[in-house]
Amino acid sequence: MNCLHNADLTEFNTFGVRSNAKRLWTLDSLEDLSEFITLYNESRNPLILGGGSNVLLTKDVEGDVFHVAIKGVTYENNDDTSVFVTAMAGENWHQLVEACLKKNLYGLENLALIPGTVGAAPIQNIGAYGVELKDRLVSVQAIDLEKGEFRTFNVDECAFGYRDSLFKRQLGRWLIVSITLRLSRQFEPVINYSPLNQLETNDLTAKDIFDTVVKTRQAKLPDPKRLGNGGSFFKNPVVDKSLAESLKQEFPDMPTYMVDDSNVKLAAGWLIDQLGLKGYREGDAGVHEHQALVLVNFKSASGEQINQLADTVLAKVKARFGIALEKEVRVI
Repeated sequence: MNCLHNADLTEFNTFGVRSNAKRLWTLDSLEDLSEFITLYNESRNPLILGGGSNVLLTKDVEGDVFHVAIKGVTYENNDDTSVFVTAMAGENWHQLVEACLKKNLYGLENLALIPGTVGAAPIQNIGAYGVELKDRLVSVQAIDLEKGEFRTFNVDECAFGYRDSLFKRQLGRWLIVSITLRLSRQFEPVINYSPLNQLETNDLTAKDIFDTVVKTRQAKLPDPKRLGNGGSFFKNPVVDKSLAESLKQEFPDMPTYMVDDSNVKLAAGWLIDQLGLKGYREGDAGVHEHQALVLVNFKSASGEQINQLADTVLAKVKARFGIALEKEVRVI
């Protein structure tokens, strides 16, 4: 396992903020796992990083940092209609979506261009445009870092919720090694959400959905290579139906999405936008001009400055709407 001392983590987080680690270890093969478990348990305040797309580093990391870069994808026929796809944690998520689409394996096209690695996907239960990871997942293979044992979780055992999972609630307990998905040989479009619901359904293909999702995300979300960001910084809040109805009376144009008979999901970006915060800046930390859910590093903002901006947004939304937004990005 490779080790870099006094490592600069700027290139290991998509916000591009400066943070240093005393030691940065890279896991790039399964053979590294035994050594990793020993080092992890000996380290004070260790941190596991994948693509660094859902983390905001607000200070130097005192403990060891472990960068998971184990790669590999296998395909196994399940039956005449589906295939099991097992991907290692270090694989790039979007590249996996592309690879499956090229093999005419369907079900991930709505999840195109979500930043990060495969290993991070179950932690957040990533989702977009009406599809969540749990809808396609068979199992997660992980290491119990307390016991040093492998364990396979089925979907129910992952205890998935909206941008939530057992792995998120027990951060530091599990290292995700790989995931197994069940993808279909037959294309069944999920086009309930805009702009997919505006597509012509005649002769609609998975590539059409993939291309539309990519185009939409590129138009709304900045490229982290050009403008540091971590994607959506805030979760869309799920509120009681009565609160949603009350807000709807005051704000008739407010978008709402029924979750169940008593809960409604609201659009956090819409709430922030109503406060006129698109394009708002505090130094080099800012709210993106096209997507209010995204906080950006214009050049030299620190992680702490970006986090302070996030707290400002939270306070303003709470004061205006009475809703306490949650941060989707993990703040360290």
